[in-house]
Amino acid sequence: MPDRQKIEKELEDETKEEIKKQQEEYYLREKQKAIERKLRKKGTYGSNEMRKYLERLEKEKYPDSVKKVVREEIERYEMMPGNSSEANIIKQYADWLINLP
Repeated sequence: MPDRQKIEKELEDETKEEIKKQQEEYYLREKQKAIERKLRKKGTYGSNEMRKYLERLEKEKYPDSVKKVVREEIERYEMMPGNSSEANIIKQYADWLINLP
């Protein structure tokens, strides 16, 4: 019977530690999102090129579906390192959408 109690204690400790890590990560990610939202509102977040895309979306007439996709892609772009290959693909895709005839 003592082995069972030991196993239960180990499982409980491991579970508590994992929950603690998850809560800390969740807290930090939410804090990061809040900071990014504030920076976007001030206009100091993101690349100049992406800001130009957003400005064009507001000034020119684009279908709502295009606006939605471009905004989502810009958000994805801003969440990753600018030198990653995926960021480059997202940038090209947003550029393509903005410059459709």
